[in-house]
Parts: sequence; C-alpha cells; structure tokens
Amino acid sequence: MPAIARMRANPYIVTNVGWEKSVPNVVSAVSNRYHHTSAPFDWPKLKHYLKEKILGLAFRRVVEERHNERRLPDHLRPPEIQHEPEQRYAKPWPETIQKLVFERPREDILEMAGGLLTVTFSDCVDRTWRGFARYAALGLTLDPDAVCAAINFRQTWTAVRKIRLRLVGNNATDPLRVYWFQVVRQREGDGQDEIINASWLFEIRPARKDALERRFVEELKLTHAVVDGEDEWSV
Repeated sequence: MPAIARMRANPYIVTNVGWEKSVPNVVSAVSNRYHHTSAPFDWPKLKHYLKEKILGLAFRRVVEERHNERRLPDHLRPPEIQHEPEQRYAKPWPETIQKLVFERPREDILEMAGGLLTVTFSDCVDRTWRGFARYAALGLTLDPDAVCAAINFRQTWTAVRKIRLRLVGNNATDPLRVYWFQVVRQREGDGQDEIINASWLFEIRPARKDALERRFVEELKLTHAVVDGEDEWSV
C-alpha cells in the first residue's frame, strides 16, 4: 500500500521523526499526521515511557509578562541616607518583571488540551535596573543580591480546575478598577475544591482582560462562563 494511503487509513502513523535523537521532533511530527518520508510507527503502540516523555513537552502555555516596580524595604536603604528621608534617592523603587504563566498539559498527543492547570505568578527584580548603577555612581551601597532576596516573590498552584477574575472597584466607570485572580484547585488528600486568592500584586487592568480571555479560550481550550457576575474559565 502506498505510504500516503497507509497514513490516511491510520492517522496515528508518523514517519521520519528521529525520536531517538530529538523528542521535540516527535511532538512536531505527531501533530502533523501527513508528514511523509519513511519508517512509519504507530502512536498507540509506542512504549509508555516514550509517550510520557513526549506528552511532558506537549503542553499549552499562556504567558503574560509586564514591567512593574516595588518599593525598597526601609532596612535596605543605603546606610548613607538612612537618616535623610527627604533626599532624592532615599526611597528607591527597583524595577521588576512580572510573569503570569498558565500551563495545561495534553493527555493525548492528538488532543488540543487535556489536564488540569499549573499556574505560576512571579514578580522579580530586574537585575539590569539602572538604579543599581546610579546608586554606585553616587557612592551609595545597594546590594543587588539583598534587594532580590527581599523583593522577589512567587506563587505556584497545581491541579487548578478554574481561574476566576474578581472585579475590584466601586463601579464599571471607576478609573482605578482592576481584577484580582482566584484559582480553584483540587485539595490534596480529599480532592475537594480549594479557593485561593492570588496576591494583589498580580492584578490585571481591564485593557488586558479581553486579550487574556481570548488566549484562555483559544490556546488553553478553557470554557468561559460568568458566575455571580464574575468571569470564570474552567478546564
């Protein structure tokens, strides 16, 4: 039977993927059922440990990255200006990089998505912040390692079933209104739902909400609903 005919008869057949050298090539080739060369193999017959390795790389991922700044804790202010609160550089605000990462693994190589979500939020000092050089030029001491240790912040949740956005503000016309994240995850042990509020640091502005909503639906294949007036996305 010609190769094309064999592949049409069995959509799981994939050829010339070189999996023994590069697992990512397998992911790419399996996703394209009509990639044709030689030496076909059948996905259902692939050894279990290889399936796990491939599926471990075949996940959906949405990342929201933005710049922020955080007030430096008082105890880290350069000692030369500890007693000069009115000095221009007395209270620096180091720049940070925020990342909101939403990941959903596949349970089958030909499925668009499958498993529960892993959600990771981080807000970490940008080590290229020009303030470090500026303070050094002024002869002031500001240790980047100490600043990062004091400011860097991360939250991670696994087994997340739902993502919610809670509107914070007086009304729809409030210029200061923002959305705060909630995650609903399966609690370890009894498997019951656990509702967790993310830090207010990771609030999202209305202008970014629609774009993030589209990515949740299109890329993570989540289902959107409005529950008690709040947006919710479910696996």
